[in-house]
Amino acid sequence: RERIERAGILTLAAEAWKQDGNLLKAAQLLEREGEIEEAADLFARSGHPAEAGALLDKARDFAGAATHYRQAGMMEDAARLLLKAGDPIGAARIH
Repeated sequence: RERIERAGILTLAAEAWKQDGNLLKAAQLLEREGEIEEAADLFARSGHPAEAGALLDKARDFAGAATHYRQAGMMEDAARLLLKAGDPIGAARIH
């Protein structure tokens, strides 16, 4: 029960940070909560696309991760993940 209450508090804190405009802090809290998609979106919106890519890579959303890695200028990582996502043509276009 304590863990559930703690989870609720972190989510509320993340929302408060988000409302206050601190997207990076909100993303970090949401990542701790396992809210991967929302955390990745906030990382990207706060100017940290590499962190967004890493989260989505761990979640096995390879195409989404590749998009963020490309935005971060990490072309080799983007191409590698496009191959994992089943998009060899997209991977070839990066190189």
